[in-house]
Amino acid sequence: MYGQEIGTRKRVTSAAWAFVVNAIFWIVIPYYIGVFLAGRVPDSALTIPTFVYEFGILFIILEVGAAFFKGKAVAVPMISAVALLTVVYIWYATNGGVLGVD
Repeated sequence: MYGQEIGTRKRVTSAAWAFVVNAIFWIVIPYYIGVFLAGRVPDSALTIPTFVYEFGILFIILEVGAAFFKGKAVAVPMISAVALLTVVYIWYATNGGVLGVD
């Protein structure tokens, strides 16, 4: 895929789909999981809406950028950053890798 020229229309469409999918996956779903867990796991970062929004926005920016710049060298650091951000997200969401449910 690298080295091929991808049209602007396809880049914008791909970025728009990445925005929609990632907004649902990283903001909407974690928000409702956090609401559900609020009474059961009060120590989880998912119960804090700002945590969900801040990480969700970071994920969206990186994923939309990677989708828009697909086939270019700029996309590689964005994809790597998403992988590292996922590790940090899971670490914080589970309180350092431990998730206890009452």
